[in-house]
Amino acid sequence: MKTTKYFLLLIGIFLSAYCLINFSSCDDAGTIPTNMTAGQISLNQANLKQMDPNVDGVFQLWIALDTASSREWYSAGRFNMTPSGGIIGTDGNAVVFNFSGDTNKLHLAAHALVTLEKDNDLVPSAYRIMSGPLTVYADSITGTLTLAGGEALGNVGVVLGALLGPNDTNYAKGYYILNSPTTSNAECLRGLWFRDDQGNSMTPNLNLPGGSGWKYEAWLYNIQSQQYYSMGRFRNFNTADEDGAGICAGPDPGYDVPGQDWIVTNPPVCPAVSNLNNGTYRPFISLEPANESGTALSQPFFLRLFDRESQIPNLLCGQRDPFFRSMTHDAKVPRATIRIFR
Repeated sequence: MKTTKYFLLLIGIFLSAYCLINFSSCDDAGTIPTNMTAGQISLNQANLKQMDPNVDGVFQLWIALDTASSREWYSAGRFNMTPSGGIIGTDGNAVVFNFSGDTNKLHLAAHALVTLEKDNDLVPSAYRIMSGPLTVYADSITGTLTLAGGEALGNVGVVLGALLGPNDTNYAKGYYILNSPTTSNAECLRGLWFRDDQGNSMTPNLNLPGGSGWKYEAWLYNIQSQQYYSMGRFRNFNTADEDGAGICAGPDPGYDVPGQDWIVTNPPVCPAVSNLNNGTYRPFISLEPANESGTALSQPFFLRLFDRESQIPNLLCGQRDPFFRSMTHDAKVPRATIRIFR
């Protein structure tokens, strides 16, 4: 019995010493993984969607090394998604992520980031989807990436509830009303504005900074024709969007919040929107790359931050609809975990 105990003790000492000497070969539990080399990366994600490389670009994974005076970014690979949510390379085949810098400096790894890229940039673009800090262990480096990461949307992502669960009642939410200020509300069922019946706008502290690579965009979706109508782009929920009341509005000013009136009918530029609470329409707000062009402008990006997910109810003029839910409430926030082997 004593001989067996001594033997097991010696085995444990041997494995511990092996892991200390060859720390690139052991995980945090002291288990020796197979077929993993220094700099190889494991990435697991949820809620990213397949991109059209010609329209939106592709995803790119970045690793930041920090010193006392600077931060330097290294690419770990570009990738796309399958319709079923699998990660693939830009060539459509399986992808292996690898740190592109000196693996002897991985102890300086401080942050991971996923961006949207159209070109082979040497530094991350402004279209930052999720990020998170990294924790360095003897054999590997791990982290969790979210919309609320400091290199992504930061405080705005926190307010949006990127770290909250679907059962949390404190998720970001907002309101809209049906009114047509550009006709002094004479045709109130032909306008939709993102405010409540007291004039208050959406959840506070959601304004995007001017240097952000993103803009909000409000949409009206026709359930029957499956068409999307843009209601304007903006970075601030407390001021009018970029096209004001819209090109289909009446003669009077709109509200000083994002929204639109459809008073003029001139298809396809001005669709025939005559009754927004007839069960045909549904509103939502997406996060869009600020530099979109061409066909990308006619379709919402997959990051739908607020979505009613059903038709507009039978609202009275000026009555708010409080059931405008956040992406977090419906568990659709992009999220990832990363592990870099040393």
